[in-house]
Amino acid sequence: MTIGEKIKYLRKQKDMSQDYLSNELGESSQSIKLWENDQSDPSIDNLLRICKLFNVTMDELCGNDDICKEDESKYICSIGHSLTIYDQQIYKNILKILYKKYFIHCLIMIILSFLIFIQIIVGDINNVYSIIPFIIFILFIIRYIILKYNLNNQVDVAIRTEKNRKIEYWFYNDYIDLLHTTDNSISKYKKRYNEIKSVLDYDDYLYITFDGKMFPIDKNKIGHNLQKIISLFKNNSLKYKSSFHYVENTPLLMEYKRAKQYNSILMFLFVASLLSLFLGLFLVVFTSELLNEAPDISIMVQNMWKFYLVLPIPLSSLLFGLYCKKKGLKAKKNIVVGIIFTILLIIYGSFTFMDFEMQDTEHNLIQDIQLEIKQNGEFFDA
Repeated sequence: MTIGEKIKYLRKQKDMSQDYLSNELGESSQSIKLWENDQSDPSIDNLLRICKLFNVTMDELCGNDDICKEDESKYICSIGHSLTIYDQQIYKNILKILYKKYFIHCLIMIILSFLIFIQIIVGDINNVYSIIPFIIFILFIIRYIILKYNLNNQVDVAIRTEKNRKIEYWFYNDYIDLLHTTDNSISKYKKRYNEIKSVLDYDDYLYITFDGKMFPIDKNKIGHNLQKIISLFKNNSLKYKSSFHYVENTPLLMEYKRAKQYNSILMFLFVASLLSLFLGLFLVVFTSELLNEAPDISIMVQNMWKFYLVLPIPLSSLLFGLYCKKKGLKAKKNIVVGIIFTILLIIYGSFTFMDFEMQDTEHNLIQDIQLEIKQNGEFFDA
């Protein structure tokens, strides 16, 4: 095989167009066409770039042997290449990802703060058991502060010690090659997809984790085979998590930009739905306090219809979740939470009307008794 035939063969094995290859090499499409037709030869610099792009040696590219006969599986499996250069944004994203792991702690703290606030309004703060939520609340705050400090410290150390950090990736059907370089060290990794502990699709990067380390992959530099590579991660890695489902035959970046906005709304509605019950309870207690300095249970029951005022929150989560699911987004948690809290708010809000019916029934019963007593009294008088 000639050099031109090898370039054409490698390009087609990676499903690259001539325009795409020309953009990767910084050359014109006409130059690629001339190389592949053996009408001109690439320069030494271009040969080196081609070797790096297709993960082949100079001997394999320029030698007399046919690369497809020498080790055909190697080149058929080679489906993509990417280079990630670390910057401040990557480190910020890593911190955000690590912070999200402790999101449940924040949520618990918010719920406890609502419970404490309601306790204060009700006036039951002198109760011995009311101290327990305060203690738990303080412990979670201390734990979260310590975790956040440790994470920030780890990232600061990485920024100071690992300067000019970059990672180069070569993707195959069965495994992935990594070349991790800094000013002080060079590390090589070869991992099968099923050896990767987790993959997180976040912003413009895929964050893969193995051997206790996290590595970002720049999606924008993978090229048109991104969809196939994501499928390999999704089907083979131990854990794959994304803010949305990829839709086949849909422009990925456009879908991602919309999904990023929708995902923020979904998260807001999810948290708001979880807190809607506490918000409704706050409205009931607060309005009962305004109506009576020492409200009893009957007054609070009469105001429980105010749970309906926060009903649009879980309903919005449910409806928007259904809409996003049709668009290919992950919205199952919004749908489930929306259904549960909508039902709970409807049940709690209905207590007011149930109480009115009981009062009407009681009032009618009293009237009947009074009427019967009056009739019996008139009978006895006669």
